[in-house]
Order: sequence, then C-alpha cells, then structure tokens
Amino acid sequence: MKMHKRGAAVWILVLLTLFCSVCGSAAGDGSAGASNETVQSDQYPHFRPDTSLREDGSSVIRSVLQSLTQRSLYLPDPPVLDTIDANATITPFPDRMPERMENETERDRSFGPIPALEITGAYVIFLLTFGLSALLLILLSRAGRRISAGYVLDCPRSVSIALAGGYLILGLTAGFLSIPVLSLFSASVLMGNQIWATGAAAFLLVYLLLASLLLSYAVFNRKSFVLVQAAHPIPAIALLVTLWIVTEPLSGVNSPVLLPGFMIASALLPGIHGYCMRKGTAPVPNAGGSSSAPTMVSGGISAPVRTGNGFPPELDDRYMDAELVGRGGMALVFRAQRREDGATVAVKVPTRYDEMTGHCFMKEMQIWKGLSHKNIVEVYAYNILPVPYVEMEYVGPSLADMNKPIPPDEAVRIIRGVAEGLACAHAAGLIHRDIKPGNILIAPDGTPRITDWGLGKEVADRKETRFIAFSLDYAAPEQISPGTYGRGDARTDIFQLGVVFYELLTGRLPFAGEGVGEVSVGILTAEPVPPSGIIDTLGAFDGIVLRCLEKKPDRRYQSIQDLLFDLDDVEDRSF
Repeated sequence: MKMHKRGAAVWILVLLTLFCSVCGSAAGDGSAGASNETVQSDQYPHFRPDTSLREDGSSVIRSVLQSLTQRSLYLPDPPVLDTIDANATITPFPDRMPERMENETERDRSFGPIPALEITGAYVIFLLTFGLSALLLILLSRAGRRISAGYVLDCPRSVSIALAGGYLILGLTAGFLSIPVLSLFSASVLMGNQIWATGAAAFLLVYLLLASLLLSYAVFNRKSFVLVQAAHPIPAIALLVTLWIVTEPLSGVNSPVLLPGFMIASALLPGIHGYCMRKGTAPVPNAGGSSSAPTMVSGGISAPVRTGNGFPPELDDRYMDAELVGRGGMALVFRAQRREDGATVAVKVPTRYDEMTGHCFMKEMQIWKGLSHKNIVEVYAYNILPVPYVEMEYVGPSLADMNKPIPPDEAVRIIRGVAEGLACAHAAGLIHRDIKPGNILIAPDGTPRITDWGLGKEVADRKETRFIAFSLDYAAPEQISPGTYGRGDARTDIFQLGVVFYELLTGRLPFAGEGVGEVSVGILTAEPVPPSGIIDTLGAFDGIVLRCLEKKPDRRYQSIQDLLFDLDDVEDRSF
C-alpha cells in the first residue's frame, strides 16, 4: 500500500510519539525507584522500602509506575566502620526480619540493578509490538482491497467528520492506555510474571491505536477499509477478556470508566461506520449511444455510482443543469452550467472514491494542467474537495459519434491535429497511452482536441502503476505483452493513432475479433489488411498506416515529427 506523503508523515509522528512515551515511562520508573530506595536506605540500610500499598484513586500511569516498584531488591551489606564515635547511639538490629523479607525467595535476591534493563526492554517490546500490529493491519488492508472498492461512504459531511473525530479520540485513548501497559509488559518479561497476559494486552492496545487512526483517516477522506472496520471490535473484546481473566498484573490500568468506555466505543463506532456505507451496483449507460471502446482496468470491479444521472450533489452549489454526456472506465463526464457566470463547461468526476482513484486523479491533473495547446482540451479548475472533480472547456462530440469512414482529406486533417497535440505532450516528456475516438473531441470549428489524460505518464517514469489499463481495440502490443515488446513510450501513442487513422479511412478496426482473446491475439500476431485492401483508392495511405501499426516499436515511426513529415508528403501528392 503506497502512502501519500502527508499520510506517511502522520504515521511517523505517531511512531515517534509512542516510542518516546514508552521510553520516557521506562526511564522515569527506573530513576524514580532508584531515588526512593536511596533515600530510604540511608535510614534503614538492610531493608528496601515496601511500596505495595498504593494510593487508591491515583491516575492510571502513576498507579502502574508504582506497581513496578513492588520488586524486592537487596542492597549490598553496609561497609564495616573502622572507627565508632563514642558519643553515637547504636541501635541494635531487630531480632527477626519482617515477614515480607522472610517470604522472599533466593530468586528475588538475585536481581541486580534493573532500571537500565527496563529501558532496554521497553525499546525492544515497543518495536516488536508496533511491528506486529502494523503488519496485521497491512495484511487486513490488502486482503480487503477488492471488497472495499465496492463500497462508498454515503452520509453528510458533518456525520463523516464526527465519525472521523470519534476514531481519532479512540486512537488517542488506546495510545494513552498502551504506555503503562507496555512498561508493565517490559517489567513482566524481566520478572517472569504474566508475560503472555501483559503481552497480549500491549499488542491489542497498539493495534487498536493504529487501526483507529487509519479508520479516522479513511472516513475523513471517504475511503474504505472494510475488513479493518469489520474486525475492529474483535481486539476490543479480546482485551476485555484479558483484563477479566488477569486482573492483578493489569490492575494499574483497570479504570472503572476509561476502559469500559474505550471498549464500548471500539465496538460501537464500526457499527455506525458500517451503517453509513453503501454498495453501489447500478450501471451507468453510455451517453448518446457511444460505441467507443471502454477503457479496461484489469482486476477491477464494478464501480459504485450515484443515483439519478450520477452528478455529485456536493457540486450543486457550483454547477446547474448537469447532463451526462460521456462515461469512461473510471470517470463520468457532464455538461453543466457554471453558476458563477453561466458558462457551459464539462465536469469530470470519478465513478468511485478510494485510494487508487484519488492517486490516479491527482496524477492525471498534474499531467494535464501543464499542457497548453490548441489540440488539447483546456483545464479550468480541479480539486479533491468536497469530491474529486475537474472542470474543463466543453468542446463537443467525439470521434466515436462520427459515421465512418470519412473522406481521406478530412481524416488526414484530424490525424494531423491529434499528432500536433501529441507532439506538444511528447516534447514535455509526457505520453497519453489511451488514444481512441472517444478521447478525441471535435470543436464546433472542426478542430480535434485530445482529452482524458488519466492513463498518461512521464516518459522518464519507469515505475509501473498498480493496475493495467487500456482500451483493447486500440491497444499497442507492448500494452498487452510488455514482457515481449517492452514498456510503453511515445511510440505507443503512434501505434494507437495509427489504429484511429485506419478506422477513419476504412470504417473498420485493423484487429477485429469476437472476444478479448481473439482481439489480443490479433494485435500480437496478425498482420493487418492494408487500407487499399478494403477501399482500393486508399493506396497512398498504406505505407503510413502500416508503419504506425508495426508490432515492434523500433520499426514504427520513432517520433511524431516523422509521422507529420510523411502526412505532409502524402497530402501534397494526393490532394
């Protein structure tokens, strides 16, 4: 699970805070105990003070720290005095030792100075407990990723903020309780008393701390971690059983109000959270009967969508008269009027809200906002609050709405405009990777404009995304079989543009088939029929189109500029 930088900073802060607290608790116990013993041993050199009677009603941390001083430690025998003051009054030793000292075993007397061991033990116990808790949380998050993607938080913003605040308070409470328990666990390991009980309590509290903070973050950002949420009451119940069975070693944290309230909230909040979750299954039809191939996301599931036409009610104060005009693999596009000035704009919103969608949305905006060209749709505004959305210029219908084939001179004009827009992107180090008729809009003056940079990436970026996305009918061989043909680059856009060019000229796809398997095999192995084999007057375009559609990237045009040069040449000879 890849974290956002701010999310990683929060986790580091939690780690350091809890770590310092545990270390401070252990260090403070050792120093306090040593100081107390030193003072008392001056008066009674043969006896360590008995601090087993603690003040009732003291705070949780103080009571636990006091409980740690209940180990009997013998100080070395007093030094032999060479001289005795004649005026000094010598008090004889008592005839018998106190009952508590008589009952102590040899093991109790064998303990040396242990404050330093407590501090070291606290380090190890903290790191081990935190690591195991974080590992379990990561496993639950990953195991429930597919399930979580099918759910969305459906409640007013005020309710989600209150729920996130409740989880945050729950996490802070778990952190407060974990400090004395971790200290007690460290001491239990050294003394051999109730190790498993205190260890279980420490693990459960640290897990509840991390899980509560994760759920608070998820609710506030309207993300879903279904398994983590559903499992949240289980460690709280296990902690209750632990405290009920083993009361003595955990008496220091057995507050009559704090612990019961903490456990009730741990079970109650996930129930409220689950009540606010909704699984959306209603499909959204393609607007206007578009026949454009949808973007495929491998491993994806049906995305939950909103009721009605799907426009988010959170954006009603910005836009009016929203009408669904397009649907992609991960987003809906609406034509709407901006309330501020009445301008007609296009508003794009994701079909679902989760970590993957948010990451892809922000990535797309970072790519798109840096592109300014007459053949690229202009972005006016975007944000992730109150919901992720992007406002852009409304252009018009796409190539997918055109009847095909179209006249060759019109096809060349459109392909030239798209190629010039891609040249601008490639010069900026960006590639599109999803060129298809549905992503090429036609302005009222006939200018083609490229939209939907959701699959775009930097050419220098060698990292693959966590999902594989493409429009199969227009996919390049390297998108289907990267192990054979290598990673995608600018030549991937050239292949896809060649498929669009072929379709505009002939009215057919170069690699048609009945299903995914047949189309994929065709793209990887079949040689396309030349355009002139379908319409005999298209012989002048065979060379350009077939070179764009070469299987191996190094046999295609190596740059958009090379393609534009050949387009100029064929245009001069044919028209």
